[in-house]
Amino acid sequence: MKLYIIGLIYFLYYSSTFSQTTNIEDFLNQQTAITYESFKFEDSTKNYFKLKIKQPLDHEDYTKGYFYQTAYLHHKGFETPMVISTEGYSLRDHYNTEVSGILNSNQIGVEHRFFGESKPETENFNFLNLKQVTADLHHIHEIFEPIYTLPWVTTGVSKGGSTSLYYNQFYPEDVSACVAYVAPLCFSQEDRRIYRFLHKVGSKSCRNQIEKIQTVLLKERDHIIPKLKKLVVAQGLKFTKINFEKAYELGVLEFSFSFWQSNGDCESLLAVNLDIPSLTKLFIEENSLLYFSDPYVDYFGPHYYQAATEMGYYGYNIKKFKKHLKDLPTNKNPSAILPKSNASRTFDPTITDNLKNWLDNNGNNIIYIYGALDPWTACGVIPSKKVNSKAYILEGKHHMNARIASIDKAQQKEVISLLQKWISE
Repeated sequence: MKLYIIGLIYFLYYSSTFSQTTNIEDFLNQQTAITYESFKFEDSTKNYFKLKIKQPLDHEDYTKGYFYQTAYLHHKGFETPMVISTEGYSLRDHYNTEVSGILNSNQIGVEHRFFGESKPETENFNFLNLKQVTADLHHIHEIFEPIYTLPWVTTGVSKGGSTSLYYNQFYPEDVSACVAYVAPLCFSQEDRRIYRFLHKVGSKSCRNQIEKIQTVLLKERDHIIPKLKKLVVAQGLKFTKINFEKAYELGVLEFSFSFWQSNGDCESLLAVNLDIPSLTKLFIEENSLLYFSDPYVDYFGPHYYQAATEMGYYGYNIKKFKKHLKDLPTNKNPSAILPKSNASRTFDPTITDNLKNWLDNNGNNIIYIYGALDPWTACGVIPSKKVNSKAYILEGKHHMNARIASIDKAQQKEVISLLQKWISE
């Protein structure tokens, strides 16, 4: 009750103050919990703002401490909607989302807690859960909603898209619509729907070529690994979290997932010779090995923790490769969750189950965009008939290019029409 009263006083006081504000910098200057820098867009006289927003580690217990969350604000005007872009990881500078371009709206892009510049001083993952993540977004809405009074729309890509769905579930009154791109909803640490997807995606000849490539990479490892070790030494990469030989095997197993997630060019793949130099070059180009180097394991550490405990993930089906594996255990499918300490954590299925139930029964005004080649589409959301949301699965597209701009013109018009309708209701 005490926190509610404090929040109410905060809202009433600042609502009356903000209602008189006509300049965004005046507004920002009034915020005791926000510091900011102002920058000019290269192609415009208008400014954008890099914000540092004070957030509680625990939104239910302020005595646990605070951290500063990075966000980028693009201000168009107080008479346009606000798009809140939910990142799943660090925030790569400022950029305009498709949705803010379509709506000609304001935008605030929010870095995920425990990533990039938004890391608490103490890395205590007890505060890294979807309840706290969505409360961060709600707090930002509370700060800015009194001045950006027109409808708010959420959007996000990949893990950021999943985050936007959870935000809609936890705080449905905050937003009028959502566009979630390539957003997975996995139900376990090893969601086996991905295995079935990889068994069917693309052409049989392409899938066979991938299997042949993986098999040769494993069989010829003694000739390939020394070449790769020289390369990673030259690049300054280290493999102390996962030893190089294990990382190599994981990289080979990851190859099929990575190929469909970010490439999908079967014509080029079928033209690859199965000799050692050609496969070494291909393996390097696909970057499958880099995912298991120390910098990548460290960077994605918070993500792996979330995957292990609440968001779910995938593993590697080793049925066809068991006899060629030397360093990985073969008694079960290896997990893509790293390191092993994270994979051994307990997964709470109620989080994803509750979201699925909410989306099926209450998840209105949501556009889902998926790529037909993307393995994450196996964990995609198909709206039920109880809601008005729509899913678009784009043929020939993958995780990196399944966007509204990739939809045919008729469906683009439909998406834009739906968004405009939902924010005007």
